Amino acid sequence: MEDTIMSTVNKIRLAIALATAVMLAGCSGPDESGSAPSSPQQGGSTPAQITITVDGDEHVTLKAEKTFTEDKGKTWHQLKALAEDKIDHYEAGHGLDKWTLTNADGQPLTGDYTFNANETVFIVTKTTVTPPPAKITITVAGDTGVVLKAASSFEVDPGKRWDEIEVLAKKKIQNYKPHYELKNWHLNSASGQVLDDSYITPFNANATVFIETKPVDIKLTIKGEHIDITSPAEMYVPKGTKWTEIKVEVTGKVSPKSGFVILAWKKGSKTGIEFYDDFQFRGKTDIYVETRPINVTVTIKDDGHVQLGASPTITKPYGVTWGEIKDEAKTKITCNPGYVFAAWKKGSITGKELFDMTSLKKTPMSMRQHNKFPFLSA
Repeated sequence: MEDTIMSTVNKIRLAIALATAVMLAGCSGPDESGSAPSSPQQGGSTPAQITITVDGDEHVTLKAEKTFTEDKGKTWHQLKALAEDKIDHYEAGHGLDKWTLTNADGQPLTGDYTFNANETVFIVTKTTVTPPPAKITITVAGDTGVVLKAASSFEVDPGKRWDEIEVLAKKKIQNYKPHYELKNWHLNSASGQVLDDSYITPFNANATVFIETKPVDIKLTIKGEHIDITSPAEMYVPKGTKWTEIKVEVTGKVSPKSGFVILAWKKGSKTGIEFYDDFQFRGKTDIYVETRPINVTVTIKDDGHVQLGASPTITKPYGVTWGEIKDEAKTKITCNPGYVFAAWKKGSITGKELFDMTSLKKTPMSMRQHNKFPFLSA
């Protein structure tokens, strides 16, 4: 009887343990593709990463590190060179027959096969009568805007095209210097053939691929009042560009509205510094166009103790002085009986008195006579 009870207890303990294991597997185990759950992407801008594992039959020896990580959505054509880089050597008399998925009996891989989850790619070998071709060495070089890793070369089978080995070349970049980015890849040197998807000549011998960098472009925006701007008002120039280098282009995009002329080009706003030829743009900048009117209109006003002429305004070039127009202003008024002229003031009875050297730079200018003492206000 005691043996029967203990047997029942042990069965219950085993059932509980199995149930717990299943629950834990359901919470943290692999997904349906066999991959471990991935963390959610931050911000939605970084591509999901997947891991590719390289395996093979007994006639191929792989390097110690048999995996690599790449962006989800890459094709086999784009990843094949990375997989081949994990091969150390083939056994004598053997070479590559085909690549398959998962194992030797898996689906043969074609160039357009897309990887969307963690996968194993498998090397199936075949007997060969000739040894596999000797690998060639690709050396990565670059200008002063890029820092390369200490080991800046890699080996590939001859016959590879640039769109197959570019991913290996990129892995030799340590980082770009601050404010620099890739402009172009070139063959041999900065003056060599540009390497892009249109370059389809196979690499059949040792070669150098060269990184040409450029300063990161910065945004300039043209702003101002009383101007017309040829669209777009924004332009992008390399960091460090001088005002003298873009002045003609910028000024060619701007024209003043009728009745105005351009006075100055300033940084940020009308109170900003005026650009000089050697001024360097180091970050996003507003180019403010300061304008002024061609003419200034002076308007004479009164408070009922003066008779105004039929046209109580005077239009003169911008910056005219009061001394140059005061005699003409007097011809526009006639004092009522009991009143005499006393002074001209700017704006109102409480405004500043106008002197001969006062420059008139605003429009309109108001002038007023008041009580026994006529005033000009501007």
